[in-house]
Amino acid sequence: TGVKESDSWYQAYTNTAITLAEDLWNKGGIPAFTWHWKDPGDSVDAFYATQAAAGVGKDFTTFNFTKGFTDPGCTANCTWNTSSATYQQLVSDIDTIAAKFLILQKDSIAAIFRPVHEASGAWFWWGTHGGAAYQALYSLIYDRMVNADGVKNLVWVWNPEYGTDTGWNPGSAKYDVISLDICEAYDYTTKFVTGYKTLTTNFGTENKIFAVSENGPIPDISTMK
Repeated sequence: TGVKESDSWYQAYTNTAITLAEDLWNKGGIPAFTWHWKDPGDSVDAFYATQAAAGVGKDFTTFNFTKGFTDPGCTANCTWNTSSATYQQLVSDIDTIAAKFLILQKDSIAAIFRPVHEASGAWFWWGTHGGAAYQALYSLIYDRMVNADGVKNLVWVWNPEYGTDTGWNPGSAKYDVISLDICEAYDYTTKFVTGYKTLTTNFGTENKIFAVSENGPIPDISTMK
């Protein structure tokens, strides 16, 4: 998705990703996708929300998805204004992504899906407006894809930035896995153990799989065990 969605290189990249997913599944694997969602307003080819995150001279987006709410200043139970241009832009992109997963579903191929990742990380546009807004956005993706578009072949991953991000939780009915991204774990152990304990403390009653969805150093497996 994004301003360059129709460019031939981007189309080829997407089609190759689908082909690779099919090949991996047929060889006994489970393909996994993370959606680096480019500016839904198609103003700029970027998903980072600040110059600092994007890098010097790189594009970043000022897209504000809360303009799609009935009350853009909502701090709880944010509701969508379905006639707003912002809402329509979001839904258009979501439907585009759903169509790709339906290609896999037609061939009985499942996948792991991690949308709007690193939830409270304000370097992405989806993490810039607080937990209640994020919850509504994640729920829109889930509800639209599953209930409206009919995507039934996904293992859903909710990826908070921190294991303490309870106020960003979109609801346990809308994901199967909780994951953390763990970088700079230079002793190969401490951050992984701490992350696991924090998830257990805050989400241990949900009976979900815990996962590391991105990592820097690879954890010391014997110590982790």
